[in-house]
This record gives sequence, C-alpha cells and structure tokens, in this order.
Amino acid sequence: MDLNNLRSILLVLIAAIGLHWVSATQSGDIEPAQSVSSEPERVAELVADQIASGDFSCPRSRPVMYEACLLYQGALSTWQTVGYPDVCPNISNNPVSDQSAIKKVTREDALRAPKVACFSYLYATQVAAAVPVLISSADREFLNLNGAFAEPGTNPDLCIEARHGICGNQTWVGIELLKLADLKARPVEFYYNDEGQRLNHVIPEVLIDGGWRPIDTTYGGYWIDSTPGVPFALRTLEEVLDKSISGTKLMRNRALLPYAFYEKTRQFDPFSYLHADAAIIRGGEGTITLSLTSKRGTETFQAIPNFLGDNVRDGNSIGVSYKFKGPIGNYKVTVNVAGTGQEGDQPIRICLDGSCRNFSSDQHQYQFLARQPKSLTLKSDADVAYVVLQSIEWDREDQ
Repeated sequence: MDLNNLRSILLVLIAAIGLHWVSATQSGDIEPAQSVSSEPERVAELVADQIASGDFSCPRSRPVMYEACLLYQGALSTWQTVGYPDVCPNISNNPVSDQSAIKKVTREDALRAPKVACFSYLYATQVAAAVPVLISSADREFLNLNGAFAEPGTNPDLCIEARHGICGNQTWVGIELLKLADLKARPVEFYYNDEGQRLNHVIPEVLIDGGWRPIDTTYGGYWIDSTPGVPFALRTLEEVLDKSISGTKLMRNRALLPYAFYEKTRQFDPFSYLHADAAIIRGGEGTITLSLTSKRGTETFQAIPNFLGDNVRDGNSIGVSYKFKGPIGNYKVTVNVAGTGQEGDQPIRICLDGSCRNFSSDQHQYQFLARQPKSLTLKSDADVAYVVLQSIEWDREDQ
C-alpha cells in the first residue's frame, strides 16, 4: 500500500465518526443527544458494598458497569497508596517516599471518593487509558475493510460488547464510565483542516475541581502541569490550547495500536486537532465557520455537523450555529432543510444575522439577502429545537 492510500485510510479513520453523526441526521428523524443531567447507577455504592461484604467481584449484568467497577477499584487503590488526600501529591523528580503506613480502604472512603479532586483525577486517567483498549479502532477498521462492520453507535454497552469503534464510540463509553462514578462529563467536538481536507475528532471532558478537563479516549491521553512542586492535576482545555502557558505535558499510552505505528512510520500526529483555529462544540454548543470564498457555492456538510440549533436536553437552547467568512458583497443565501426535531410547541425561527424567518414543517427552503452575512442561527425558547440541514447555497454579487 503506498503512502497516499494509507493516508487516505487514516483520514477516513479519523473523520468517520463525524461523517457517521451527520449522515445519521439526513432523514430528519433523530433523537436528541443524551441529557447532560442523566443520573446513571452509582459505582461508588457498588464498591462500598463490596468493601463491606469482602466480595470484590464486579457484576457482569451490564458491560459498562463491570468496567466502571474495575476502574473504580483501581483508582481507589492508587488513591489509597498516597493516603486518601483531597489534593494529589506534588509533581516531583525525587523517589517515592515510604508507603509502609497505608491505611485500609473503608466503605466511607469509597463513597466520598467522587467528591475528592485527587480521586477524580485518578479515575479519569484510568478511563483515558482503558477505553482505547476496550474499544479498538484497529479491530473496527479490520471489520470495516473486510465487509463485516456493524456500527455500535453511542450505546456504551453495545460498544463494549462489540469491542471496536472510533472516537465517537470511545467518547460515549468514556462519558458513561465517568458518569457512573458520579462525575459530570460531556463530549467536545473539534472540526479542523489539514492540508485542505476537513477532519474532526471528539473526546470527553470531565468536570473536576471547578474546571472542565479533557481526556482523549481514542489515543489514551490527558494533560497535566508537569512543573515540579505543583499538585498532580489535569489541565483544562483552555490551558491546553493556550501555548503561552508553560509546563503543559501530554501523558499517554504510546503502545496503543495502530496509532504508535502510524506515528513512527507515517509522521501521523494524533493530536493535530488541538489547533487554535479548530471549531469546538462543547456539550452540543458552539459555532462552525463556513467559508464562502467562491462567488457561488453549496455547502453539504461533509465532516461537520449538519444541523442548526440545540439537540441536547440541558435546560438551555444555545446549540450549534454557523459563522460565515467570505469577501464583501451582496449575498443571496438559501437554507435547505431536510427535517426537524423539537420538544414542545414553541415557535422556531431561522435567522441570518438580524433577519429571521418563521420555521414551518411544510417549508423546506428559506432565502435571505444580506451584505456580507456573518452568522446563521436558530432561535427558540424550547429546550430542544433543531433543524437538519440538507444544504446552504450562496450567490454573491461583488461590489
């Protein structure tokens, strides 16, 4: 296989989950994304009961709970070895001190662990390291290339049973594992360009100690401040992206396949999505930039979200919007809608800058005239309200 063919496969591997997500919405009949306030079972209570009974076998009735139980036990043991601190020990270049006075873990330790920053960091790092092994991208590509592929989707139990997937599958498994440990988590999507080609990636972000901390469940990575003398903690996404902040260090399992192989043989950078110009969608909210460089064109949403508005049950209606970037001129913009989703009967308006059109399920085309349009948004008071976009067309008259 030559380099160009292998690169094409790599790009498909990285971008496929974004393509899957947008293709799933083409019919206009999609379910809202998982609620960010869902309440899963509590693995803390499970492990606490294990400690009380002395039976540490994890239940196998639900695959994701079984894995969460094992990861929770592992994080608890690591936390135990450093004395159950609220704040993790400092980063040090010195040998580890004597651990002869380790205290036995109690039921109360297991129950309070998710409320403690140090334990939460340790559990999150366990999730980052485990998910790429549980959900194999290499196995997914084998099945896909050999005609036996079945998409497990965003159901974490199905993903673990299938044992294969890519970033979207891995992210939803990671989010569920974090939620089972009583940690708030949400997906973070990155949309970026590499050598003129659109790519995307998605990872979980977990709320610990007042900050949203990214972990990469595809490449087994997380980011810390490696400065000696500061406590071990995960960086926030803002800190990771801010190149002026010193000390940020990527921690990861470099033995994971196929990425270590690709990095060494094909100059593949798995973390190229951490780019200052990447569009970021966090928890279903954010803005995608669309380039209107040509005088006439059609956007069909390859490798970017193809819906406008909010499809997350989270109590707000911010959702996804689009920002236009193009030369000065008078534009005719046509928005073609394939379908819609809504909870309740609140009105929906499609707006280009300050000009809005009332949405109707019987109407599939909305036209706007604007001088150098800046943004396309959906406005509604509904918690969930979105339209699935078939395309956006534009025609510019330069002046």
